[in-house]
Amino acid sequence: MRGAMVVAGGVGLVVAMLVGVAACGVFVPAPEPSSAYTVSVAPGLHPRMAAADAVSVTHGYLDEQTPELAVPDMHVPANVTHVWAVTATDARTLDPCIPVENSEAIVWVTMGAGDYLNLRSHSWSSNYSQAAAADPAQRACLGPSHEGTMVVDDATGEILGVFPGSHDGSAPTATGGLG
Repeated sequence: MRGAMVVAGGVGLVVAMLVGVAACGVFVPAPEPSSAYTVSVAPGLHPRMAAADAVSVTHGYLDEQTPELAVPDMHVPANVTHVWAVTATDARTLDPCIPVENSEAIVWVTMGAGDYLNLRSHSWSSNYSQAAAADPAQRACLGPSHEGTMVVDDATGEILGVFPGSHDGSAPTATGGLG
């Protein structure tokens, strides 16, 4: 029994040290997401990031919003189900809420479940309150929702847009659009 207490205490100390290191601003990488997801890279593209990097960015953003839930019991763990590397121009074919872009830059589009609250503005999306005031028709694209789409810049890893509940839950078709 005494040995078990020492082991448990040691684990607690390691966890406390990791939390302390993270609190001091030292980057501690998150564990790999455990969910399975499909990956598609458009022909001819050679992304800098791996699909797992885009999934990690998505999980990080969604997990960061969890404490901001008005009703914590409604938390939905982040679970990316689909990941695509496409040009910015082609991203809209995956989700009609993604704005029209005219660029050959590579972006990652992730789709799945989680706490898509959209509390922050990004270059391709505004937070819910700002967009709703500007264009009430955009409410369907801006959430909050338990599912959504995120666009991540391949060159920088920056989140370009968050689109809560912006799709009907269908899996994308082989041609790239939602089916």
